Amino acid sequence: AVFDELDVLDALARGAEQDAPDAPPFLRLAPDALEAFTDWRTGFEAGLRGGDLFPALESHLAKYRKLVPALALAFHLADGHAGPVGFASTLRALHWAVYLESHARRCYGMAHDGEADAARRIVERIKKGDLPRDGFGSRDVWRRGWSGLADQKRVASGLDLLVELGHLEAWQEPTRTKPRTLYFANPKANPPARH
Repeated sequence: AVFDELDVLDALARGAEQDAPDAPPFLRLAPDALEAFTDWRTGFEAGLRGGDLFPALESHLAKYRKLVPALALAFHLADGHAGPVGFASTLRALHWAVYLESHARRCYGMAHDGEADAARRIVERIKKGDLPRDGFGSRDVWRRGWSGLADQKRVASGLDLLVELGHLEAWQEPTRTKPRTLYFANPKANPPARH
């Protein structure tokens, strides 16, 4: 019933504003809702820009700037309210954001932990001399079937992380078909710390 009602919604009848007759209608946040959103966003932005987040998680969470007001609007309209989006709808959206962020952190944390674990294992193999410091390919890693390094995608993500952190340097070796990426240990880099 809510979807059917929203499908035929007359935005102007529900208190929406328009900048011009042909412009799309919009609803603003009520003053107390705007204050709650601004307080949340201030802390959220500080955490987002702190540099401590895994890049994929940071990119995911950056979408919450739009998600929270969009959820607040959906809750406001679904509850049959008119006029500016109220505090209760905004508070519900903020609670949803906290809930969704906790799940995102778990999901991305698992991916990041797997990537970091693969990176640590690759560094250990380089230190042991199992992989030459002067160049090896991803196939040289996963084909050996070492524990935690037998999966091509896992090895690729671990190598990408080591390149991103400056522990390895990647070089494209031309071949007759497609270039092959070779990885070289960066002598200036310290190996990643164990956790």
